[in-house]
Amino acid sequence: WSTQALLNLRANGVTNVEYVMPFTESGYSTRPSGSNGDELDPTYCYDEWMIMTMALQDALVSKGIRNNYKLIGPSQSEHRNNNRTVRFIEYIYEKFRGTEYEDMIDINSMHCYPNPSRSSYENTVYSPEGTYANADDDFSWFDEILVNAGVRDMEFWCDEYFTMSTDADLGDNVGMQMTQFAAGMTAGINNGVN
Repeated sequence: WSTQALLNLRANGVTNVEYVMPFTESGYSTRPSGSNGDELDPTYCYDEWMIMTMALQDALVSKGIRNNYKLIGPSQSEHRNNNRTVRFIEYIYEKFRGTEYEDMIDINSMHCYPNPSRSSYENTVYSPEGTYANADDDFSWFDEILVNAGVRDMEFWCDEYFTMSTDADLGDNVGMQMTQFAAGMTAGINNGVN
């Protein structure tokens, strides 16, 4: 259905669709693992993402339209919302290496939501647990993943980014989020994300 939609868009004059994201944040598994069934197995969703993305790749190739689109993925969530020991990007490249799907992903991507839990402007932005430190940790962690996967020179997007102050005494949707956002973006820039 994805290729049908893309073909129909083009047939009806819509030619500005250039990117395709198979689906997002596949590390949020609901499949239990472990003897107690109290742990979640992120690799189950990783494998599902790979199966769907390979099917999309094959469909785009078979219809002769693969070169019209760039595939973005895997949209890994940040480590605080994921299993830090199972790194999605490293996982998929290890599985794809040496296969026809090795170069399937055109743009690697991740999400970053630094979530400081502080009650003052100074602590939220500048403390070791503040927004800058959290974002700096996320971006440097993703850089390490890209290096380990051997894809550091590929295009890389932080395709979702914002800050959350829901845990702070400041409350939701306050102006402080813009300061947090600026601090987090600075951390990204300092880690080579432009």
